[in-house]
Amino acid sequence: MNKIQISIEEKGGELFVRARRSNLIQVFNNLIDNSCYWLSRKSEEDDRKLKITILSEENQVIVSDNGPGIHPRDQ
Repeated sequence: MNKIQISIEEKGGELFVRARRSNLIQVFNNLIDNSCYWLSRKSEEDDRKLKITILSEENQVIVSDNGPGIHPRDQ
């Protein structure tokens, strides 16, 4: 479809989260959907990459992409 390369990297052990499953699904769905939307705006010849990094020791999940980024005036 949009030819997006997806990678998932886990660093450390398992990450345990205490939250409602539906809330987590909503958050990750929004993040991934937003990345896919902006990646689809890149020209066809550009690489489209979505990376999910799980850092269990820092209690972090990072969703990143190589889309156009945030316009400087909106930063």
